[in-house]
Amino acid sequence: MLKEASEFTLSQLKKGNLSLELDVSERDKYGRLLAYAWIGGKMLNEMHLYPHPCLFHGIHKKYPIERLF
Repeated sequence: MLKEASEFTLSQLKKGNLSLELDVSERDKYGRLLAYAWIGGKMLNEMHLYPHPCLFHGIHKKYPIERLF
C-alpha cells in the first residue's frame, strides 16, 4: 500500500496547484516544518483516505478531524 500511496501523491503533485498552510506551531520540537498540503483546494491527507476510508486517530491543532474526515 505504501507504493500506491507514493504513486498517488506524485500524480497529484504533478498536477500543480499545490499550496502549503502552516500549522499553529510552525515547527515541531525537532525543527520539522508543520504544514497542511492542499492541491486544488483539497487537503492531500483527505484525498488519500477516499475512496479507501480508514480509522484515523490524531490531534490536529488547526483543523478538527471530524470536520475534514
